[in-house]
Amino acid sequence: MIEQVKGTQNIANADALKFLHIQKLFYASFVDYGYSFLQTPHIEHTELFQKSIGENSEIVSKQMYQFEDKGGRSLVLRPEGTSSIARYHSQYNKGLTKQYAYFGQMFRYENPQQNRYREFTQGGVEIIGKLDAYSDLQIITDSIRFLKNLNIEFVLQINTIGSLQDRKNYSKDLSKYFTINKDKLSTESREKIELNTLIPNQTLNMKN
Repeated sequence: MIEQVKGTQNIANADALKFLHIQKLFYASFVDYGYSFLQTPHIEHTELFQKSIGENSEIVSKQMYQFEDKGGRSLVLRPEGTSSIARYHSQYNKGLTKQYAYFGQMFRYENPQQNRYREFTQGGVEIIGKLDAYSDLQIITDSIRFLKNLNIEFVLQINTIGSLQDRKNYSKDLSKYFTINKDKLSTESREKIELNTLIPNQTLNMKN
């Protein structure tokens, strides 16, 4: 008997009904409110994520399913949705302001654990083009509507680093702090300081 690949899951029976229910509410919360549903390819060029996320990021350097096809092209199974949405917008709607919603499979090579898989479903929305303060407010408001439609209890917490200059200043101060405390960090975290302190989706692990 051939078993399923490690880190994947079969969605069946009661779980399948829950999955379809969430998917239906997602469409009702976003597509019915002005977002264009977009299904991007599961396979993208490696360069797309190296440029958008950063080749030194943990996702790109350690978690992407990367391979070379028969034509010698470097391809990956998409690890997240935003980069593919941005690629599509740049190709077909450049110069316009568009609202997108996506709901589909993503792939990351990481240690499988409870509720974390190497193949998983991610839903999200993006507004690309001319943005203002109301763009963030719109996404937050629409996301709250989706969560309310799910009938789950939640607490909204908003965090921001501020402007691009604020981010640069924060990154500089954070790097200085971790460098001073370098001996308290794991080997992996010390390497991250030298690459980029503020890499998306990464944490620095302090040794016990």
